[in-house]
Amino acid sequence: MNNRHDLRSLVEWDNGYIGHCSCCGTYNVAFKNSLFVLKAAEFEWFREVMLSREHLGSFHTTHGKEIYVPTPLQNYFILFSEDELTELLEKLAEVSPLVQADQILNRLV
Repeated sequence: MNNRHDLRSLVEWDNGYIGHCSCCGTYNVAFKNSLFVLKAAEFEWFREVMLSREHLGSFHTTHGKEIYVPTPLQNYFILFSEDELTELLEKLAEVSPLVQADQILNRLV
C-alpha cells in the first residue's frame, strides 16, 4: 500500500492547516483533532454548510462547544465553540479562491 502523498500547503496556523494533495486531487482540512479530506466540490459544499449553519445544531454544554455538526455515523457529532467555527470559516474563506481556481484550471485540461 502506498501512503505517500504530495501535499501542498495552502494555509497553516496554530490549530490546523489546509492543503491540496495532487496525487488524490483532494483538499485536507485539518483543524484541532479533526481531518476532513474533501474533493473540490465537497470543499465548497462544506464551506457553505458551515457558513450558512443550515445543518448545524446547538445545545448547551459546560465547556462552551455548543455548535454541533452531524456526521453520517449515528450518534457521532463534531463540536465547535463559536470562536472555533469563526476561525475555521476564516481559513476556509482564505483558501476558497484557490480551490475555485483549481476547479477552473482542471476543466481546461
